[in-house]
Amino acid sequence: MRAPLASIRRYGPRPAALAARAAIAFALLALPAAGSSASAAPGGGGLQVFLPFVGKNAVKDVEVANGSFEWNTVEGLPDPIHCRYDDWRPDDQRTSNQPPQGWDFYSPASGQLMPFPTKLQEGSLVPATSGGEGEYVHKCEWHLPENERPGMPQSLIMHGNWTYKAFSDHIPQALRLSQVITGVPGLQVRLTGWILGETHDVPSPPNTKLEDDHFIASVRLGNVVDTRYYAEMIQTFDVPGNTRPWNFFVLTATVPANGLLNLTVITQQNWPGNGQGGPGGTDFFLDDFRATYVLD
Repeated sequence: MRAPLASIRRYGPRPAALAARAAIAFALLALPAAGSSASAAPGGGGLQVFLPFVGKNAVKDVEVANGSFEWNTVEGLPDPIHCRYDDWRPDDQRTSNQPPQGWDFYSPASGQLMPFPTKLQEGSLVPATSGGEGEYVHKCEWHLPENERPGMPQSLIMHGNWTYKAFSDHIPQALRLSQVITGVPGLQVRLTGWILGETHDVPSPPNTKLEDDHFIASVRLGNVVDTRYYAEMIQTFDVPGNTRPWNFFVLTATVPANGLLNLTVITQQNWPGNGQGGPGGTDFFLDDFRATYVLD
């Protein structure tokens, strides 16, 4: 039995609305910081126009395309499906991967160096070579057990009903997502976002611990970079009440003269899975990337 049409919710970009929002933002920036009036020259008899109080602090949002990975998703479907990602592209059916719309998607092929081209191995640096594409998929709350749904102590979703998962249980792999943010030249933009990295791997004897860079997560905004390694990430718990080591990234950069800021998010799994009684592997979850102007 199909769900009633009214109960099915589709999420996707709204280009016209986004363009209108951007136009309003730029118009507001041009307004004076205090209430004032504009009138015709003395004796002109023109219509007098009064502008409301509008300060620059009224303009805060900067558009990050699909920052919560909800574009092209459908919710409210009948049991047991509930939700579906609707933008599988023909060339991605082979691997079942789901490049998120709004982001440029790259994963190095087998044999290529990964974005961070070296890794630690028992005190030495060795090449960090990809084993091929991992698996990159959208997950909605109905794909998760109840304790991993929004608001729960092990939640894998930081905003809305969807999260993006990058993982492999058998090969080293890396994912790079990037896009260009448009902003007002000279203003500062603050970007925030969430990345969770978890591994099921165990050390190979005689080693007693995994390498400090067993996996890597990195966010770049313009020329500002925050790169974190496994040893640091697993000790960071930025969500109160959540038992998972969610890492909160905050970067601030100045919009250059051309009005364009490059945003890049990288996750990199340096080793194939080596579990105890299972395949092992590493899981990354990405969610809720957003940006605002810093106007204090």
